[in-house]
Amino acid sequence: MNSIPKISAPLIVFALGCLMPGCKTDNELRSEDKTLKPLIVKDSSYQHVGYVKVNAGRITEINKFQFELSNEESKKYLPEQFFDIAIVFESAKILPAKSPKLRGETNPDAGDYVLAYKEWEASKLFSPSAAAIKRSDLYTSDGKQIDDPAQRHNDPGRYSLTMNDELKLDISALKKAGKIVLMDIMPDHEDAGWNSFNTQQQAKKFALQVNEAINKYGWDGIDIDEEYAQYRKGPNFGSITRVLFELKNIWKEEDYRHPGKRLIIAKALFTDYDDFAKPVNMDGKDVMMADLLTYGWEMSYGGDPGYRLTDYLNQFGMQKYQLGLGIDFNINSTETGVATAQYVKDNKLKFVMYYDVRVSDSSKYQAVSNVFYSRRLQVTP
Repeated sequence: MNSIPKISAPLIVFALGCLMPGCKTDNELRSEDKTLKPLIVKDSSYQHVGYVKVNAGRITEINKFQFELSNEESKKYLPEQFFDIAIVFESAKILPAKSPKLRGETNPDAGDYVLAYKEWEASKLFSPSAAAIKRSDLYTSDGKQIDDPAQRHNDPGRYSLTMNDELKLDISALKKAGKIVLMDIMPDHEDAGWNSFNTQQQAKKFALQVNEAINKYGWDGIDIDEEYAQYRKGPNFGSITRVLFELKNIWKEEDYRHPGKRLIIAKALFTDYDDFAKPVNMDGKDVMMADLLTYGWEMSYGGDPGYRLTDYLNQFGMQKYQLGLGIDFNINSTETGVATAQYVKDNKLKFVMYYDVRVSDSSKYQAVSNVFYSRRLQVTP
């Protein structure tokens, strides 16, 4: 005689329970969650831009800054997030094509300069795809290989032309949360930088590399940070304008990849008057850098806010809706951060930019947030 399988008591309770009115299956609950919309508590006149450090931790920590909901609100809404734009600091570098840091990975068609990615030894802590970094792959920032572990200083790391897998996932997570995510590109103590491109051919070859990275990793655009270059013959002013002009042309030609989407081009503004002051003639037209930029955030982190953007507004053709001021809580006090934010609000600028976003500074972000919003800012686990 066939035996009837026994059903345990807990399973019976579950089975009967799901027949009760109002019971929702897991799929129904997930579907219900998707219908929740963020409770909008921010003033859309302002945007908050956070620089997050790649390879210092998961950049998705920027998603932890949210506005608090009451118990009743949490039943109907999702919390709105504080940051609107995430810039992944040092996500890419400009290096000479024959740099010893590149381990022979240079594309021969790339030109004299390449877009390279840097992995720190510390990234092994959270990035399994970077765990293959070997001691022989480590260099000091001046390109010398490290033989003695005690010499590992000054951001030792491995350069390559391939980004780690975890960062690509994090970019996607930030975008799903509604953020614009920008690739920060900067020099690295070599004879190479944003002001290296003195011909249109050089500029286009580098712009092609930038565009390839945007398409491959899902960036919404780029952030230009012209620091640390050591030009042997001096910078070529007009170089940045050339690259941006070529990048925008490439983007237009590839509109089928991103119909209706705008390429975001932002710049860290600091000691760059010569880049803005003169037009560059391309395709028979005089082009100013201000005409090619979407946004700019001034990053001197000190002094009277009233003077920090004067030339950009009065001489270089930038508009208030393109501009913002930076705060760095590594060097700025909470009071300075609040004063900077108040200036942005009072003068109808668009942005506050925060360098090196850290959860441990949550009380300082709350103080700045209070300038704009009455809602409490919380940091989720």
